[in-house]
Amino acid sequence: MQTRSATVLFSGGIDSLCCVDFLRTQGFLVQGLFVNYGQVAASHEREAVEALASKMQIPMQSVYCEAKRHFSSGEVIGRNQLLISLGLVYSGMTTGVLAIGIHAGTDYFDCSEKYFQSSASLIAEQSNGRIELVAPFLTWQKTEIYKFALDRQLPIESTYSCEQGDWPPCGGCLSCRDRENLHALQKSG
Repeated sequence: MQTRSATVLFSGGIDSLCCVDFLRTQGFLVQGLFVNYGQVAASHEREAVEALASKMQIPMQSVYCEAKRHFSSGEVIGRNQLLISLGLVYSGMTTGVLAIGIHAGTDYFDCSEKYFQSSASLIAEQSNGRIELVAPFLTWQKTEIYKFALDRQLPIESTYSCEQGDWPPCGGCLSCRDRENLHALQKSG
């Protein structure tokens, strides 16, 4: 039996880290793809991606999109579509799985089941069914992903998620507030 390939859109955060682990446990040969699309946190995300790829022992690729615009906190309309499209083009796969760490519990349309189903159909059509878009945590809440990471003893201390791109993280953006919930789970667990 041939091992299936998977490319995870790897941001350096907990969701994409969990995607890597989840797919590996399913028997996939996993690689990561980091996209710098102009987000202010790109340098810190890149550092996290490199550290996590080393710890998880997966190969990494990077894509850089040059623009005069920089993105910070909040929703970036079209972001996940951009990531998925770049993943399809730059993954190097002719067959396999393209994974994204979207999950339930957000108001962003490009994290919804409707969006995912449309995107998955489009990827299947564009690749003649050879590449499948997956979102292992599509119906999971963020706390379920945190519990998964803790149960699997994943290196969450090496992840980075701050929409402001601050070091240390700002503590006020949505990603930082989510991180506080993780710390509460760690203390209660």
